[in-house]
Amino acid sequence: MISGKKKIVITSAKGGINCIKAYIKKGGCAAVDFPMIEIRAVKFRIKKRNYDWVVFTSKNAAEIFIKKVGKGFLKGKNTASIGGQTTGLLEKKGLKVSFTPHKFNSMDFLNEFIGTFDVKGKRFLLPVSSKAGRDMGRGLRGAGASVDRLVVYENTMPLISARTAGAFIKNGPFYFVLFASPSAFGNFIKIKGMRKLLKKTFTAAIGPATASYMKKRGVKPEIICAISTMKNAVDDIINYKGGKK
Repeated sequence: MISGKKKIVITSAKGGINCIKAYIKKGGCAAVDFPMIEIRAVKFRIKKRNYDWVVFTSKNAAEIFIKKVGKGFLKGKNTASIGGQTTGLLEKKGLKVSFTPHKFNSMDFLNEFIGTFDVKGKRFLLPVSSKAGRDMGRGLRGAGASVDRLVVYENTMPLISARTAGAFIKNGPFYFVLFASPSAFGNFIKIKGMRKLLKKTFTAAIGPATASYMKKRGVKPEIICAISTMKNAVDDIINYKGGKK
């Protein structure tokens, strides 16, 4: 059993811990920053089409897209967001979000969106990462929509030296390692010593896609967050009643 203040490892992109660090501390735990994602904007060109909807599947996609294109592009178009953090970012920029699902993942988005709006014949623009899944586009096309998938950023692995990795491991033991994406988990286990670390550390997955990816690679997360937000994931970790690892 881990004694003292419990350490929760956050593996999201650099700076991603900032929005949740104080909340973790308030819950009586300590936040450990170990970024497994590096965000790199890429060059992109938007087709000259009169889109009815722009759907943002991540906070990063929204931020990068608006920074390059400007808020004016969204004027006269409906905007949808897959999750609460993305919606919050858009609203902070003064943009109205016409739709956010009650559950923050692509399948629930599709089911709720298609059940709410008539998408047949409508034109959709999906700004995404290079590693984003294609379920959203397939689902909308299957309902009769026209969809353009636009890659606006790359999701890559940061350069982690053996010395940095070793210092991180020595900073343990850890209570939980939290993974918010399949990429974060995949990058984590590529590093020497991390699979061994996970054998004695609890893990949490944000979203069913991340959990599925982890299971296929031999790690079954103790927590799969029903509501896919960082805050809810931390709540689940703090309230976890599991025994020894």
